[in-house]
Amino acid sequence: MIFLKKVYKYFCLVLFISIIAGILESGIVYTLANVFRLSRTLFEIRHLIVLSAISSIIWFIIFAIISLFWILILELKKAFCYLLAIIPILAFMFLILLDISSWKFYFRNSFFLINNSIVFALSNFRLLFLHFFQTSLGLIIMLFFIMLSGSLLVNFVLMNFREKYKKFDLKFYQVGIIIIGLLCILLINFNIEKEKFHPFLSALNTVNQSQNIDETALLSLMTPKLNNQIHAETISSKSANEPVIVIMIESMRMDLINVDPSPIPFMKSLISQSFFFDKSYATSTHSNYSDISIWYSRYPLRADFREPYSKHSPYRGISIFEYFNMNNYKTGYISSQNEKWGDMINWLEDKGIDYFYHSENYDKKTWYNKDDKRGLGRLIKEKIATAGKIEDSETLRIAKNWIADLSDSESFFLGMNLQNTHFNYLIPEGGEEPFQPSDIDFPMVYSDWPEDKAVHVRNRYYNAFFNLDKLINDFVDFLRKEGIWDNCYFVIIGDSGEAFYEHGFANHSGTMYDEIIRTFTLIKPPKGIATSIIENPISHIDLFPTLLDLMKLQIPDSFQGFSVFSDIEPRHIFVHNNIFVWQDGIVEWPWKLVKTYHPLNERIMFNLENDPEEINDVVSVYLDKANELENMIDFWHSAQLEYYQKPEYYIKYNPPRIP
Repeated sequence: MIFLKKVYKYFCLVLFISIIAGILESGIVYTLANVFRLSRTLFEIRHLIVLSAISSIIWFIIFAIISLFWILILELKKAFCYLLAIIPILAFMFLILLDISSWKFYFRNSFFLINNSIVFALSNFRLLFLHFFQTSLGLIIMLFFIMLSGSLLVNFVLMNFREKYKKFDLKFYQVGIIIIGLLCILLINFNIEKEKFHPFLSALNTVNQSQNIDETALLSLMTPKLNNQIHAETISSKSANEPVIVIMIESMRMDLINVDPSPIPFMKSLISQSFFFDKSYATSTHSNYSDISIWYSRYPLRADFREPYSKHSPYRGISIFEYFNMNNYKTGYISSQNEKWGDMINWLEDKGIDYFYHSENYDKKTWYNKDDKRGLGRLIKEKIATAGKIEDSETLRIAKNWIADLSDSESFFLGMNLQNTHFNYLIPEGGEEPFQPSDIDFPMVYSDWPEDKAVHVRNRYYNAFFNLDKLINDFVDFLRKEGIWDNCYFVIIGDSGEAFYEHGFANHSGTMYDEIIRTFTLIKPPKGIATSIIENPISHIDLFPTLLDLMKLQIPDSFQGFSVFSDIEPRHIFVHNNIFVWQDGIVEWPWKLVKTYHPLNERIMFNLENDPEEINDVVSVYLDKANELENMIDFWHSAQLEYYQKPEYYIKYNPPRIP
């Protein structure tokens, strides 16, 4: 009984401190949002009260757990127990980081980070830290100081509560009044979605949208796997030998072709001699999903949560590299980025690629943001830090060397991933900057930079493309000199687009408007093949089925894409996001419907023919069409999950193909 009384008094004090922390957090948020106007969303007094109550309860739970940990350490009085003190310190540092990051994200986007975003960030922590270390060193130092000092302060206070609680006397009825008061606040506002009021609640929020699906309908969309399917998929009606070169370019939105003067004059000139896909859609707005989808011709949706690329995945299928490799092609993949990002390397390296090269194989100078005035250039030069990306001229040089080393009789398939056009948009040394103003003299963090500087940032984006365009022109000149150009298939595809606050957010990884998911895509065939502009919409997973169709090669059954020359009309294009926002989308030209699960449960629909800027939501006007497209999204979503989550399907069958 005495022990319980001690514990009671102890946690009364913890409750008191938690209420102070809750009021402090809500007060800081209210001040930053309403006084300094740092948030898109302003807080009403009612919201402030609810936030204070929720925050107080959350901090009470956290402080209570940490306090129990300290009681255990101090009671045992063992040397090794004191070493365990690092656990609550590091844990609280992480909680501070999550709290600050999620509130910052909320100020810009009006919703918090969800668990998928957090899991993705943790799994790519080293690469993210490296990125912010170079682009925002001052921010990293300040954040680390806040995390460390805050954690040490909280842990010091909670550790010393053991000696202080004896002087703290709080009557039982007083504690009851406090707790009842907090609960009343929440009950009165029961209709408010609590996960929208605190980062930690949002971090626990999960999305489960899978529905039951008719097995007969699903089986009708899948083909049985053959016993020796990998070999069978290589059988073709002719022996191909034309070289294939695929350049995937970061953040290349389709409407770059409409900018005047053009930031991509050479690549634009290729349209007249190519199959140009006017309505080409990425499978996702974030690269870890959209990139692999291209190489495997598969939709990225495999689970209702983040699904990593396991090295020994039983349902991986084959990539376009494996396909050509088994057709006696030499294959290479040369990337400017670190393919460990999002675990993509697990589905690329050693998977039918004879020559694999990415930034971690590069032992020379990597690029960094020259406009960063925080002394980072010195760190790069002294090799204290590395940007983690190869400058694209070096990537193209490595590609030239690889091609030159092949014998004249060897057919080859080369895939490249170029990154100069990724935010912060690299301008190479000596590069031209014809688009002005483009000075970056303000803080610029991915997805969070001043909206009134959009012209500056967009011009920097154009300048990065202008210089990359010249590098690609030079690479094509090399192919001409080698006698390859006239005989090769030359493919350019943007992995995604890029936003500049057209719809309230910046860069990519966000909501699937056309500026982010509609990309520049073309296939330049060998000389003598008639070409055209393809007006029908395609998904990025249709790129390689279309290429193989042009080459008169068999399309692997494991590919989910369709050739654009097949008789499928209308073609339904599906898109999936689950990093910052949780969405599915569908394009059935001219209609496009986006179904959002988080942060809002809503759907929007546009007629892209009449409203290319996606301003007017027409769900209420064309309700039947919206319901029809939503049903198709639900069916596709459930079919994807059913296939990937049941071994009896992915072992015996190829993935479902929905036209």
